[in-house]
Amino acid sequence: MDVLDAQQFLISCTASLILHHGVVEKEGKEPTLQEIVMVKLGSHMLKNVAFFEGCLSLRICILSGNFITNIAALSECVHLIKLDLSGNQIKKLPDVDYWRRFKELLLLNLHDNNMSTRKHVIGLCGCPNLTALTLHDTPLSLKKNYRHCIVNSLWSLKALDKYVISDEEIIEGFSLPPKFTQKTPNLAVDLHPASIMETFKDEMTLVMQIMSKINQIQAIYSPTLIIQRWTRGHLVRKSLGARQRWRKVPKQLSPIMSKATTDEDHPNPDEQPALAISVADTDVSLLTTGHVGYQTGTLNENDNYI
Repeated sequence: MDVLDAQQFLISCTASLILHHGVVEKEGKEPTLQEIVMVKLGSHMLKNVAFFEGCLSLRICILSGNFITNIAALSECVHLIKLDLSGNQIKKLPDVDYWRRFKELLLLNLHDNNMSTRKHVIGLCGCPNLTALTLHDTPLSLKKNYRHCIVNSLWSLKALDKYVISDEEIIEGFSLPPKFTQKTPNLAVDLHPASIMETFKDEMTLVMQIMSKINQIQAIYSPTLIIQRWTRGHLVRKSLGARQRWRKVPKQLSPIMSKATTDEDHPNPDEQPALAISVADTDVSLLTTGHVGYQTGTLNENDNYI
């Protein structure tokens, strides 16, 4: 059967189909497009995402295993947290302005599609909080230096395909011991687990578990974060130690002043001013969270190999 014959079996997405497979946050309520928070339409032979522009509250969207080529209709689903478009026929993603609207998107599954160059996915750099992305099993993933280019194009990304991003992939010329290097078993994470969850709450819990797993792996196997954590702890202990030492120092007077001082000057010893130092007086500006400054790998305009 050729491609033209197969097209006749594909169906367009309809509002009734979305309503039938949609879930609202309050169970037992008759769903409307505007109130739907989760849609599962995997493997439904869909050729488009029509009518999704009405799903203004959508947070979980699973459209894997279809024949979708264009996702422009999803532009109004700005509250998405998880979007699964794996196993479709997408060749090029929308531009930066499109993805800039998805400020809450954390997990994006795009593996097993037809993107072949970096230009086809560069629009994702506009997605401000994208944490986990899958692009394996695409023509792009077969290119040389694929991970290097994607990692250094999407600054918010923490995990790509099946591994958490290592410091070695971010910091230029950074040589690390074997357990910290890229794509080691220590950094493995499943960004597309098999899901049989039926409720919206369960799906949200699954997404949060993936995010938590990524953060746990980074906390143990990211030397940069380990150094930051140690430095913050050291500065806190130092500032608190200085505060305690100042509180224990007694007020010492010279012999002459001791003779001149009478009980009338300080009738009650408890009323004498105590010497103390506030943590606010200590320079602890480095205690704030953030990245330790380092030189990241940069992409040249001539990097056209992907």
